[in-house]
Amino acid sequence: MRRKLLLLTILLLPFLPVRIQAEGSDRYDIHIRITEAGIQKTSADDIVLSRMLPGDEQTYTLRVDNRSKEEQELYLKLCAGEGQLTEILELQVTQDGHRLYEGTMQDAQRGIAMGRYTSQEMTTIRITLRLPKETDNAYSIREAAVDVELTALTIQESVATGDQTQRTLLISSTLASISFLIIIVRRRRKDHEEAR
Repeated sequence: MRRKLLLLTILLLPFLPVRIQAEGSDRYDIHIRITEAGIQKTSADDIVLSRMLPGDEQTYTLRVDNRSKEEQELYLKLCAGEGQLTEILELQVTQDGHRLYEGTMQDAQRGIAMGRYTSQEMTTIRITLRLPKETDNAYSIREAAVDVELTALTIQESVATGDQTQRTLLISSTLASISFLIIIVRRRRKDHEEAR
């Protein structure tokens, strides 16, 4: 029973929440720190698109700093609500010069894998939002919010499932104890027979 409980606990560890703190230094930059305490996010950490006309683009910088003691696997999710805006708004996400995603905002709502980050590792992500020139002025944006979500999964070392050390030790101890008891019983019988 204890072994099953321990195994269940080990399997659930990667899904325990990790604290994510976000700071909006200005409307273009967001700094997210990953710590051990849990997840924290406010609406102030979202991207606010203001005054976009067809052909315009806006770029935002997202800095992610893993201050936890464990390696983390990160996923970025950007949501601009429902409707035709998500089908039209183009998105490009680059990380340290490498393109992670390019497509519509609607497809990005599924999540973008950012990779694994060791303890104390930092990365910078550039998010570029474009309203294509081909769209008409009906899609001009006066103001819209894009929700920035970051998911961090703790990477735990895998448990050796084929480890037989405990079982072998238990069997060896049991056999040694039985052998010791047999020796004691035989000596007592021998002493008892000699005493007659």
